[in-house]
Amino acid sequence: MVTRSASQGLPGLQPAGQRPLLAVAPLPGGTTAVLADLKRWSRSATGRAAALFAVIAGAYVVGAELAWHHFSSGLAFGYPPSGVDVAVLLLVARRRWPVVIAAIVVSEVGVDLQHHLTLAAALAAALANAVEPVTGALFVLWFCAGRRPDLGTRIGLGWFVLGAAVLGPLAGGLIGATASWASKGGWWPGLVLQWWAGDGIAVLVIGGTLLLWAQRRALVSSRWLELVLVVLLTAGLSVVAFRFGDVAGLLFLPILAWAALRLRDLGVVLTGAAFAAVANYMTAAGYGEFAHLGLPSPASVAVTQAYIALVVLVG
Repeated sequence: MVTRSASQGLPGLQPAGQRPLLAVAPLPGGTTAVLADLKRWSRSATGRAAALFAVIAGAYVVGAELAWHHFSSGLAFGYPPSGVDVAVLLLVARRRWPVVIAAIVVSEVGVDLQHHLTLAAALAAALANAVEPVTGALFVLWFCAGRRPDLGTRIGLGWFVLGAAVLGPLAGGLIGATASWASKGGWWPGLVLQWWAGDGIAVLVIGGTLLLWAQRRALVSSRWLELVLVVLLTAGLSVVAFRFGDVAGLLFLPILAWAALRLRDLGVVLTGAAFAAVANYMTAAGYGEFAHLGLPSPASVAVTQAYIALVVLVG
């Protein structure tokens, strides 16, 4: 970076009342050409596909690692990548589905191998987690005559729940449970139910939120601060309610009214998702009614997941 005067004069001297101008030295020709090539590549079909792969793979790895932590600590909030994957398939064009599927397979195998699973088990899990969102998305598009479902309508929400949250996780559960049963044994129907319930909850809470977020972009851009405040207040009040009892639950009423009247269906879904997340974590930590039902751990998990689904759907 160099400086120069606004007018001609002696070197090192500037006329009174005039400020020096800053001039940025031009980049070398080779660097400029490389940047131009990168810009053109990012706008090409290959560049967009690579960006989509990177985003899906990054989100998948983060969600899968969270799920591994949850499995070891007793939490059961489902498998977060399941919600992300089916939402992305419903949002992108059909020609980009192979990129999403490739990101799912590569990410699942990589995460599983890192956690010391065998290659065969990792490939089986990758197959199940790839078949599940594809099956769910295909059913939803079939039900909706090839159009993306509008979750703001009852019929659109119903088709999304049936296809993406019921049939898709069931298909993945059949594959995943069979692979798990073949390698480690166990009660096969229980394995299917566990997979189906966990992934179905993730599709409802995460996938439904992502779809509504994409469909309500104008609302998000104009009232993003309110959306953030509603989520934070809901999460905080949920912790208070689970920690101190039902009386604190009355504090939800003004928040729910605010979400419904000001932020419409997206606000209601976000408050439901925030409450669902806190309900899962607090139950696993031993707080709330579900933690003191006297049920075995799998039954307590099933009750919690059923309650989460009810909150999200009714909300």
